[in-house]
Amino acid sequence: MQRIAFRTGALTLETPDGRQFSCGSGLTDHDRKSPPPVGSVVTYRFTELMENGYPRFPVYVGPRLDLDWATICASYQKADQVRYLDGLLMALDGS
Repeated sequence: MQRIAFRTGALTLETPDGRQFSCGSGLTDHDRKSPPPVGSVVTYRFTELMENGYPRFPVYVGPRLDLDWATICASYQKADQVRYLDGLLMALDGS
């Protein structure tokens, strides 16, 4: 417990459509000591989308220094739950 005292337990992430969720898995000790600044764009993985559209078991991957929030919002498309069902892989064209 002492190792993580006074450090970040989880990040609160937000999608361009306003959905907020916590992501604590995947954070290294360094990430917990020096988390990305508020407003940073980060990458995370997830197992599937739940029925409410939120990612199930999000895992932090790292910051995206090559992207900014305005770029993400301009090209954002709401996730299609069918495309992200557990164990289902679909091509980008939906086939």
